[in-house]
Amino acid sequence: MQGRMYDGHVLDMIELGIVGYTPMGDIEGSKKLIGSYPCFVFAGDQWDRELTNKKLKNLLLGAWRTDTHTHTHTLLLLLTLLEHCD
Repeated sequence: MQGRMYDGHVLDMIELGIVGYTPMGDIEGSKKLIGSYPCFVFAGDQWDRELTNKKLKNLLLGAWRTDTHTHTHTLLLLLTLLEHCD
């Protein structure tokens, strides 16, 4: 679940499912550094056309927004990868 609340009320939320989990320890290469921020890449125009995708994009960016790092984030999301998860 990803969502937002204001004054004790749910403003919006979306439920996500995980298919094919791989622990970070099983992935070779450099690991995330403590204090680093994610970077979101939303490839494809579906992120701005489809309402569900627009909401998810907004929720993900909003969860990581800070005063000093407004849009500098580091998690790669490609819509083409999400399409192959079913």
